[in-house]
Amino acid sequence: RLTLGSALIGIGEYDAAREELARVKTIAAANFPGDHVVLAYALVNTAVAYGRQGRFAEALIEEQAVLAMNERLH
Repeated sequence: RLTLGSALIGIGEYDAAREELARVKTIAAANFPGDHVVLAYALVNTAVAYGRQGRFAEALIEEQAVLAMNERLH
């Protein structure tokens, strides 16, 4: 699903990508409690999808979540 979300971004299907990435976030949260690289990738890709649509405030929220996770993990 993560790869599909990335592919959808690549072809400009940003809404569909965000839907797929939302599923990834749900699955990651259920299977990997706490911070996990799969969740981080889903957040980053969601931010990319928002950014490519010019929805920068929403992209920033996703990026801030990834940054906070990265700081906790490293």
